[in-house]
Amino acid sequence: MKKLVKYSCILMLAFAVSSCEDVLDGSPESFIATETFYNNIDEAEIALNGAYSVINANNVNGVGNNDTFGGSLYYVLNGGTDEMIDRNQSDRVLSFSTAAYTGEESQLVNNWYFWYAGINAANVLIDRVPLMVASSQEEEIRKNEIIAEATFLRGIYHMYLAKMFGAIPVNTTPIAEPNQGRQSLEIVYTQIIEDLQYAYNNLNETSAILGRANKWVAGAYLAKTYCYLGSSKMNNVGESLNFALNSFQWVDANDIYTKALTILNSLETESGYVLIDEYDRLFRETTAADQRKECFLMAEGTNQENQQATNYWFRILLARGNGGTFPLGAGPTDFVPTGELYLKYDEADIRRDHNLTRGFANNSPTEMIDEALYYVPLPVNNVKNDRFYSQGKFRQLPYETRGLARFNSAGNFPLLRFADVLLLKAEAQYYTGDETGARTTISKVRLRAAGNDVAVRDALDIAYNKADFIEELLDERSRELCFECQRRFDLVRFGRHESAIEALEIGVGKWNTDPTITTLKGNWVGNEFKMWFPIPKTQTVINPNLLPNNPGY
Repeated sequence: MKKLVKYSCILMLAFAVSSCEDVLDGSPESFIATETFYNNIDEAEIALNGAYSVINANNVNGVGNNDTFGGSLYYVLNGGTDEMIDRNQSDRVLSFSTAAYTGEESQLVNNWYFWYAGINAANVLIDRVPLMVASSQEEEIRKNEIIAEATFLRGIYHMYLAKMFGAIPVNTTPIAEPNQGRQSLEIVYTQIIEDLQYAYNNLNETSAILGRANKWVAGAYLAKTYCYLGSSKMNNVGESLNFALNSFQWVDANDIYTKALTILNSLETESGYVLIDEYDRLFRETTAADQRKECFLMAEGTNQENQQATNYWFRILLARGNGGTFPLGAGPTDFVPTGELYLKYDEADIRRDHNLTRGFANNSPTEMIDEALYYVPLPVNNVKNDRFYSQGKFRQLPYETRGLARFNSAGNFPLLRFADVLLLKAEAQYYTGDETGARTTISKVRLRAAGNDVAVRDALDIAYNKADFIEELLDERSRELCFECQRRFDLVRFGRHESAIEALEIGVGKWNTDPTITTLKGNWVGNEFKMWFPIPKTQTVINPNLLPNNPGY
């Protein structure tokens, strides 16, 4: 972390201002000094835009390759679960599908760098914006909003780091201690909660700029953080590793679920976010207006490639296409869904045939969505032996009509949406003693999955019922949120990652994924330490105080 901290005091400007050729080895003088930049509200807005951009930036000062929610996290967090598996034993993403990752993975190195770049960008805003002289009452109000938005970003960036790496350094000043060591999860999450609570208390109910954080976005992330901590404590996550830095034993699960439920009730009744009627519109390249009704926050794409914020769906999230040209909005499909995911759905559940398909063919049908033409991937024939089985959840326009390189998508990737909030509410209800209410809340999510037909919804409630409510909840979260970078965290926090991997079936022929599944089982079963990623080697070399690494690495 030493290089990152030393040279990132104004790293947020990387998104708007050119810098030296070699950022990691450059000097602070090669940047515009913060003392001369934060003179007015417009300059602060530019800097805030840079802080947000870390969510899905193509690179940070020329470093990295879509290493947050613009690309890499799609396979870092989805791969190696019971939802998605690598189909090609030789490609560059295999280590995450087989849990063979080490501290030298470029995706982990760059992910660490990206998030801390965003944290430092937020810290400079929090430090400098209060010193600006506002020219009007409106600017004074906006100054306070910018501070709250930056505090929100600092909170969620620490959160993603902590979920991936466990104990991490907490950075709350523009120039952090360069040799700062890892801090316990108790310290880390205390800061995260403080930041998200501040944003929840100080942001307006609607954001000043479309797609930015507001009160309800902050509240949704705060409640999600509470549920992550509560479930991790309830399930003694990581305790067998005997690594105090990553312990959740400090969490008061009853108190934290009670707090979560209070916020989740407000989110459901007061936020204005809803379940949109048509599930498929949440995942299309051209339906942003519908997405904003349900999604609290998204990694927002653009159809302007020079903005460095197009999302990389191409090899990971799109259904398979024919040949080397991959027409029709298709991709080469390095990852494919597991058969187990398909079998979680009842045939009456509309989510199944949207999320899980075959690939595209030359005679694929088309459909018009608000005057935009989409090709439709073919339906699954036999999931256990279908060599064209694909994920079909995310859809984009045919390449010839898009004006973008085929590997870039203008689609938005959902980070937290209202359906997730309802499922989190069901979880909080269950853990605070209201299982009946929890099952009623889950049923609200299933109504849309039933095509808003109450009779079909009731049938799904019966088909999906499990005596173990948490098993039912996790199945429902997977059916609803598959491929949205949720599953790894869900399996870990409920202590079910190993059992989910162990249950994966081999010998069924889909894309010949047997070698990958076999390797994954060998790497996961009996190796609980894989729940954490290793601290990147580049960082531990620069700063030995980041050691000890997570157990097992």
